[in-house]
Amino acid sequence: MAPVVKNKQLPKLVKRRPLVVTSLIKAGTKSSLYSVRKDSSKVRKSKDHLAVRIANKINYQGVIHDELALLTKLDHPGQVNILTLDSVVRMDSNTSYSKPFGLVFPLAECNVADWIDVQYNYDVKANISRLTEDDCQAFAHRATHHLRSALVYIHGKAIVHRCVEPRSLVVVKGRIKLGDFRQALESTDGPGVPAHLKGRVGNPLMRAPEIFLDDEYGYGADVFAMGLTILLMYGRRLWNNNKHDMTIINGRAASDEEKEHAALREILLLVGGITSANYRGVALLPRYKRFYQDLLATAGSGKLDDLLNGLPTDICTFIKHSVTHSPAMRFRAQDL
Repeated sequence: MAPVVKNKQLPKLVKRRPLVVTSLIKAGTKSSLYSVRKDSSKVRKSKDHLAVRIANKINYQGVIHDELALLTKLDHPGQVNILTLDSVVRMDSNTSYSKPFGLVFPLAECNVADWIDVQYNYDVKANISRLTEDDCQAFAHRATHHLRSALVYIHGKAIVHRCVEPRSLVVVKGRIKLGDFRQALESTDGPGVPAHLKGRVGNPLMRAPEIFLDDEYGYGADVFAMGLTILLMYGRRLWNNNKHDMTIINGRAASDEEKEHAALREILLLVGGITSANYRGVALLPRYKRFYQDLLATAGSGKLDDLLNGLPTDICTFIKHSVTHSPAMRFRAQDL
């Protein structure tokens, strides 16, 4: 839930006709997403509301520039939550920023992580209704199709999203769209050629194994995360603590090192243990050294097959070729 923000703390925006910031949707380290409405205070219909992402500080303005440069290369409004036509707004001149701007998006009804919490974890959110089991299955099937289509499109543009997860999927006018391109990168090798990226970004619980090992990764990391996202949308409980992140471990706030270990352990329990030759390098990484014996305890074939029970055959086949140890064994964009 977004923190309560007083009106005087909200940024001021100007446009040909002013936008009024109404609330904070999601606070980030370098940028935050706000709900805004058009024109004067007389306009209060939800259909007139938009979302705007703004850098938190002037020295973070490059984050907005980078996201804008990437998003302007995308033109797939059916599957990707791209900018609105009038996409850039300036900050009020009374602010201390030096000509910063915000990016304007269609305002989503909800993100898929919140939808999952309502449908399967019995959380209560005012803007999301509980559905029947059949309707949940229909939603998951439709969302799977939309997500696959979005990845085919951006991978065809040589873009690796790097943060595919339920929180990055939003529902806009009944369509499930891929959003949050803050971590996305364009591969310099071009489409159809394996990307060679480095860096641990995104939610650790959605990371492909090769990212934990500091290996190079590419489009296959998105495919792995997509497989996990699909399982979550079908109501499968992947994690022992049933959370979307690892901020709390054993009843207390976790350190970054503990989050990394806990997330890797969960991934290994899912796809198979560390005895695989793929994970010999784990023992050599300092951040895992003191957890190595615990990680060895994850040896086995993994619990993925159990999670696939009861799912449609085509979904099972797709996930088996997505959630695997080896990137070379995963589906590529042209296979999706």
